[in-house]
Amino acid sequence: MFTSKCSASAIMDKIEGVAKGINFKVAKVKDFKVKLQRGSEGRKGRLSVTAEVFEVAPEVAIVEFSKSSGDTLEYAKFCEEDVRPALKDIRLDMAR
Repeated sequence: MFTSKCSASAIMDKIEGVAKGINFKVAKVKDFKVKLQRGSEGRKGRLSVTAEVFEVAPEVAIVEFSKSSGDTLEYAKFCEEDVRPALKDIRLDMAR
């Protein structure tokens, strides 16, 4: 989870771009919620992650990632090695 000053649509575009760049399939669930799924099988099946953006004020959004299925260690690696560095330009802080 992290906060950002970017618009929800800009954040979603960035998340989708990052996901596609690391070979994740992207499926929109609703306007500011997407499901990301790794193309390859992991230790406990395919890693599936949901990302959702909540606009809490005109210039403040909260972004939440949650594991839907797959291995917890792969999810932690995804967050630390893929998401955190790739989104550093739009995030204000990131909680574990």
